[in-house]
Amino acid sequence: MFRSFASQWVASVVIGIVSFFLNTYIARQLGPSYFGIFSAAMAGGALIGIFIDGGMKTLLVREQALASKNLEFNADEIISFALAHCCLILIGLLIISHFFVFLFDISLAVSTIACFFSSAVLQLLSATIRGRGHFYLDARIQLGSRLWTASAVVFVVSLGFVSPAYIVLTLAISGAAYLLFFKELRRLPRLVGLSAVYKHCAPFFFLDLTIAIYIRSDLIIMGFYGIDQSVVGQYAAAFRVCEGVISLVIPFGSIIFRYFRLGGGLLELNKIGVARIVLSVLAISFFPFALIFLFSDLMISIFYGDRYGSSGEFLRSLSFMLLFVVPNVILVQLAIALNKERVALIATLFVALFNLSLNLIFVPVFGVWISVLGKIISEFLICLLIGLFILRFYARKDKF
Repeated sequence: MFRSFASQWVASVVIGIVSFFLNTYIARQLGPSYFGIFSAAMAGGALIGIFIDGGMKTLLVREQALASKNLEFNADEIISFALAHCCLILIGLLIISHFFVFLFDISLAVSTIACFFSSAVLQLLSATIRGRGHFYLDARIQLGSRLWTASAVVFVVSLGFVSPAYIVLTLAISGAAYLLFFKELRRLPRLVGLSAVYKHCAPFFFLDLTIAIYIRSDLIIMGFYGIDQSVVGQYAAAFRVCEGVISLVIPFGSIIFRYFRLGGGLLELNKIGVARIVLSVLAISFFPFALIFLFSDLMISIFYGDRYGSSGEFLRSLSFMLLFVVPNVILVQLAIALNKERVALIATLFVALFNLSLNLIFVPVFGVWISVLGKIISEFLICLLIGLFILRFYARKDKF
């Protein structure tokens, strides 16, 4: 387990560093206004990516680790079903995008769809490998993908192609080219029986969608209400720093899930043990919070430059959400390992609706700051709701 965690975490650190510096490079090249457009495209793309994935990624991880008894298909066939689903959604999105050319830049829209299609397929590959316990191999694949796409973006920008559409298109093409190296993806998509798979992956799809809504929808809403793109860019730059910290936590959650899914300590846990885990993780979360809270202005100045001076204040406030992000990763993975993903779905759905309503009603009045407040409250509510359920679950001894 230590080797798995070490390989995943080291890869995540390197990927996080590369992604962060790529992000700051893009931000410096585009400037706050165009970086706001780029960030809005990435936020919309993240929502699109949820539909392209369709919950298949999480289903793959769970069933490759330990197949459920109620499956109507072989766990090894899920990747073929997943590829069929991704291709269907890709075709549908490309057709739909051409009916709404009056709403957005069509070249940026198509590039964004292609970018998140290649990203979704890569995550299917990653999920298959992680589900089988090959964390070291998965770390190498993820790291290779990040280095490859980042290098492509820097190369294209250095040639003078500096616009959100060119950058996103480069990410799409380089990401798709990288996928050609893997034989695991060289199989025909399977449509027959796909409806049976949807029944199992639907909760994961809606769980991912609700999480994406409360994390990404604010940038889209700001664009809808015509908030100054330079201010949106300042806010997006601050949130990217927080995302870098979050990316370091994801591998730990994946390993914890596999450990619990295979029965490691799952039945031996009790409500005191769960409380200790959450409190310990909360204590660990204090360190990134304190670091960012104290040095937010310096971080923004070093990484983004003087044009992003207002981002420091946004980052200082957003640092409070980091206190709850790490426990949330652990609690959601524990719920899925217990086959209680619907509980996580209900909790995140409630929070997503709250966050969405908050932004829709108050962004025109208070601007970006209401989104900052919404993110902090949302992460707290997720931690509270899922944490209380799991504590109650173990208190009642309702083990699967």
